[in-house]
Amino acid sequence: MIGELVCAREVAEVLGVSRRVVYDLAKRGQIPCYRFGACVRFRIDEILEAGRQEKAAPVEPVKPAPPPPRRTRPTAVELEPEEIGAVDWSAGLVL
Repeated sequence: MIGELVCAREVAEVLGVSRRVVYDLAKRGQIPCYRFGACVRFRIDEILEAGRQEKAAPVEPVKPAPPPPRRTRPTAVELEPEEIGAVDWSAGLVL
């Protein structure tokens, strides 16, 4: 295994993290990797050596950003009875 190219699953087993964390670390350049088109491979010995040199802190997975809040229109239940079907003649729009 040492010196040969391995997949993210094998690296994840050695480091004790998920495959997603391995890919995130590679994307950020925190662990060395080799890309062959869409295929990403790693060398365990290089990853362990890079970890020894940096004396890195424990790895935490990257949390995705929360989705933006949904914009909704008020429903008839939320409007006052006099607002339903009211016409704003200044803008020419029906509310």
